[in-house]
Amino acid sequence: MTDISRRAILAGLSACCATPVFGKGAWPERPITLIHGFPPGGPVDVLSRILAEPLGRRLGQPVIVEAKPGATGTTAAGLVSRAAPDGYTLMAVPATFTGTAAMFRTLPYNPTEDFTFISSTAEYPLVLITHADSEFRTLADVVRVARSRETPLQFGTAGIGSIMHLTRSCSRRRPISGCNTFPIKAACRRSPICSASDSILSWIRRPRSFSS
Repeated sequence: MTDISRRAILAGLSACCATPVFGKGAWPERPITLIHGFPPGGPVDVLSRILAEPLGRRLGQPVIVEAKPGATGTTAAGLVSRAAPDGYTLMAVPATFTGTAAMFRTLPYNPTEDFTFISSTAEYPLVLITHADSEFRTLADVVRVARSRETPLQFGTAGIGSIMHLTRSCSRRRPISGCNTFPIKAACRRSPICSASDSILSWIRRPRSFSS
């Protein structure tokens, strides 16, 4: 067993957080729930499950992954913020967690006071994808075509406040004009949707490293 005050926890995606823990005692004495706010099969879900098994072995208790998708992860964050602060409810969060705090006027939780951040566990770049037969081979090609097209290019994102949405929004201050955004909630659907048209682009994550 581990003393809970140590927070000897390695879990999550970009980071893992939990509601603040009060009190001391042997921990864990029962299974731990690792919640995230995105659809099954996406990068947050896959990486959470990859990390859950070795984390469970290390702690001596099962780590159960639960997907609670909705509202760009804020539904799950609201659930975790209301959980008992006993160390048995964790949350895997991507960079979206900070984005939603800036994008939404009201949230069902306080992002700075309702959670304890434990560890960063994975890094990944965003990769821009489109149809294989598209004329786009570089970002410069996208900029050139977007400027000259009569109809806008379509950028698929994970929703308002997602890192993909913020990346696309920031690019409006740069020379990528003539583009619209639309939500593709499940990451596993982005590649098939992009492969259906040479005017649809999206960002996908490609994990490249894990924290030890």
